[in-house]
Amino acid sequence: AFEQVVEVRDTGIGIPESKLDDIFVAFEQVDMSATRKFEGTGLGLSIVKSMVEAHGGSIGVTSSTLDHDHGSCFSVVLPVHKCQSPKGDESTAQILDEAAQADGSANRSPFNLGRCRAGGK
Repeated sequence: AFEQVVEVRDTGIGIPESKLDDIFVAFEQVDMSATRKFEGTGLGLSIVKSMVEAHGGSIGVTSSTLDHDHGSCFSVVLPVHKCQSPKGDESTAQILDEAAQADGSANRSPFNLGRCRAGGK
């Protein structure tokens, strides 16, 4: 089975390690104080996690609050399954790759995407 990894990085203030698990819980936020700088309901990441898991995937986060290296990295891993073409003898991935190569756009094929993970793996 293949996986597609989507990674989103930011250079924001970071998330304290003690709060990393909480951010995926509905209505939870890193800063719950009435004087917080950033608004929101605390639903976004909970919804994303539910959708990703419904498709058999997973989501994770690494983050740093250090002055010289702050920000967060969210990684979504989704399974990629082979699909049979109407012909029944080639996978959809093969058909799309062949079509992309035929018009010279092999690098734009959705099955020729690079993989990355937090930590450079």
